[in-house]
Amino acid sequence: MDSNRHEDNFQKMLELAEFGAKRHDDRRTVEFRIFISYMTPLILAFYYVIKLDADLFDSINWMLIIVVSVVYLLTIHLVYVLWQIGVSIAMRNDAWRRNFYLKKAECILHHLSKNLNVPFSPSNDIVTVSCGYEKTEMTEKELFKKQAANLILIRNFGELFKYINQTWQDWARMFVVAIPTILALLLMAILIFKKLNWLP
Repeated sequence: MDSNRHEDNFQKMLELAEFGAKRHDDRRTVEFRIFISYMTPLILAFYYVIKLDADLFDSINWMLIIVVSVVYLLTIHLVYVLWQIGVSIAMRNDAWRRNFYLKKAECILHHLSKNLNVPFSPSNDIVTVSCGYEKTEMTEKELFKKQAANLILIRNFGELFKYINQTWQDWARMFVVAIPTILALLLMAILIFKKLNWLP
């Protein structure tokens, strides 16, 4: 009876860990789709701005370039970065959930490998739950007392700014934020330099 119960608990923990892993992978796909969707018009804009004749800017008001072009680019880019921060927080939560339940499954499996008939009782042994760059140590008893993973909850749009450092914790996420940022800054610089006739 105890053996069946432990096996059921083990299977349940594995399913929860698998669910977290699948959500994490799905969000990674969303992250790169957002990246491609943003980079495509950015590259096209970069290409056409380079091709623009500098003489064309003589008939364009300077403030129009600043207000419409630069401010617009900064606003769109800010939305993009905050969107990526939101995805990164969701992925961090999924990774924590996956590792949390996987560690529970490992503890149950360790018990089952010793004796199927002895009731499972969490010990005071220290276990480590990892979330990539973040690790938390706790006892088995503390692990099994927790009802849910330690998740980051975002209550409003402004709270995203507090987690901007999340973008630098993972090389892939850093790539999808740093490359568009560099390109957007170059695009704004070229617009200004073209107006000042500093570029051909």
